[in-house]
Amino acid sequence: MSGAANEFAELLAEYRRHASSDRVGARRAARRYRALARRRGDAVRDAEGALLLAEVEAGAGRLRVALERFEEAVGGFERAGDARRALAARIGRVQTLAALGDGGAVRREIRSLRAAATEPVTRAYAEIAIGTALATVGEEVASAECYETALAILGRRKRPESIAGARATARLNLGVRRARLGRLAVARADLTGALEHFENAGMRTMAAIARHDRGWTLGLMGRLVEAYEDLRAARKDLEELGDRRRAALVTLDEAELALRLGQAEEAKLRAREAARRLIRLDAVPDAARSRLIEARAYDALGRNRQAAAIAQRAKEGFEAAGDAAGAALADAWTGADPAKSERILRDRGHLLAALEMLVLRARSLSPGRGAALLRREAKRYPALFRRWLRPEILRLEASGAEPAEAIRALRRAVEATEDLRMRAPTGSLRASVLASRLSVYHELARALLAR
Repeated sequence: MSGAANEFAELLAEYRRHASSDRVGARRAARRYRALARRRGDAVRDAEGALLLAEVEAGAGRLRVALERFEEAVGGFERAGDARRALAARIGRVQTLAALGDGGAVRREIRSLRAAATEPVTRAYAEIAIGTALATVGEEVASAECYETALAILGRRKRPESIAGARATARLNLGVRRARLGRLAVARADLTGALEHFENAGMRTMAAIARHDRGWTLGLMGRLVEAYEDLRAARKDLEELGDRRRAALVTLDEAELALRLGQAEEAKLRAREAARRLIRLDAVPDAARSRLIEARAYDALGRNRQAAAIAQRAKEGFEAAGDAAGAALADAWTGADPAKSERILRDRGHLLAALEMLVLRARSLSPGRGAALLRREAKRYPALFRRWLRPEILRLEASGAEPAEAIRALRRAVEATEDLRMRAPTGSLRASVLASRLSVYHELARALLAR
């Protein structure tokens, strides 16, 4: 190996030593690598140095700087005719564009990524990156499909040990999507499997990410002690690693978990803290998510005007990020058109949120028209989700009935609510079912007293 090659190898080894635990050391090694490449007139290694710097800056949350370095790396590799590494730089670029909230650029980049990724394993890596980008801009169902495609491609390879890391990454991300779509048990299995792989491989950052996602999923399952243990451990590791953006995302999920547990004041404070950090890091979609949770916390505290004002700021952030589903969710607290929000949420797979929007529409009508709307629109949803509408349909029908018939309808509504509550897979969802349908119990009690 020549002297120059030795120097490059030593700097690359130094970068890799620091990459997972010392951002300053990694950045210094990447800059020295790039400076050496320029002195030697080595265009490919110059582009490689830009790629290393981009990865460091992205991990540190300096997204606009990272995007500039990814652009330089893509251009350098393409001019040098190195298609494989140009694709790697494009993958970094699409994820950074998503974190910055540029949904239009993300979708344009996806088309070129898929066109460039022709070899099967390369296509799998591209699908993993595309899935992450789509999730960041709110496309949950399409994102899950990307990870499923990647796992299907990787599952056909003859040397599974060579792609174990890619499979674990795809499984990690698919687990998150499944959790968001309500498939909690299988999501937990996915996330635990990914965590075990990353821990065994000594990949501390990826292990912290997997632990964070498993903690959030355990929270949705009602396993609160385990959830908080995972989230605290993940946040501690990410802060020690200097990954400020991901540490802030753990705080955001702690806020969401607190909100689901009825701890609205705690949720408000954590969401506000997460939003401040993410705004400083220029992470537009994630900052909007934080503000939406803060708005929901204000709503739970009965402070409706503050909730609407913060939800409007969240909506503006989602719209800037090209996240139509996020903007539709924010509309629930701004008084905008629930029919439009329901359609957007349903089309993107956010079915429970879409159902709540449908109920809002029904409640704005007369009881008879509201019940008819729910019966008609329920056909657009799977049978499992139609159960969520039955208590509200019966409650509305009771509103326009004679006293005796109203009591019968309200008793059926209470039975439907109890059935729904017992079917809910987690403690937090059972609580949500009860809280959102307490009016059924109140109206039955009033009708019985009036009789």
